[in-house]
Order: sequence, then C-alpha cells, then structure tokens
Amino acid sequence: MPQIAEWPEVGDLLSAAIAEAAAGGDVRELMQGAADQATRVLTRSGCIAR
Repeated sequence: MPQIAEWPEVGDLLSAAIAEAAAGGDVRELMQGAADQATRVLTRSGCIAR
C-alpha cells in the first residue's frame, strides 16, 4: 500500500469501481471515473500540482 494519507480515500474509490466492473459495468468508464476522482483527491491535498 502506498504510504500517503490519501490512500484510504483513493483505495475506496478504486475498490468501488472494481466492484462495479465485476458486476458487469463498463470497465473503461469506471476506471477512468475512479482515476479522475483520485486525481481530484490528490490535487486537493497538494500531492499533485494544479
């Protein structure tokens, strides 16, 4: 696991997207959505520059 404070939130986003994909959701759409949300989390926290 990455050692960053934001990991629990990012991990939850990924876990939810993976579960939806396993239930038959559109994998590409779900993973892109999770990546977009994770980017927002990391930008908000300052891990990624704006």
